[in-house]
Amino acid sequence: MLLDTIARVGSLESTYKRAHWGDEGGIDPAYGTIPDVSKGCWIMGELAEIGYLTYKGRRSKELDLFFHEFTAPLPLLCVAGDGSRQGLVVVRGQSRYTVNTRGIVG
Repeated sequence: MLLDTIARVGSLESTYKRAHWGDEGGIDPAYGTIPDVSKGCWIMGELAEIGYLTYKGRRSKELDLFFHEFTAPLPLLCVAGDGSRQGLVVVRGQSRYTVNTRGIVG
């Protein structure tokens, strides 16, 4: 599963670039720490809204804070059940949200 994810990094990078006006970003997703969810996740609760900092707009030099309010049914906010107590995980569950070049939808 991890190898499948890493194999898709090229398409993730091109999607990011399209959504961020040609910016290639400063994070290499292939080298990030991925929470181990092979032993399941502990549900912390339903995720109603998320806020994140990103550079939006052509040649933007300042971070903008964006919020996305999810619609019901809500995704779940979980922590990896590997005992490390690290790695928040958003589990789609019955939620209908997707992520595309416009951002989080749904």
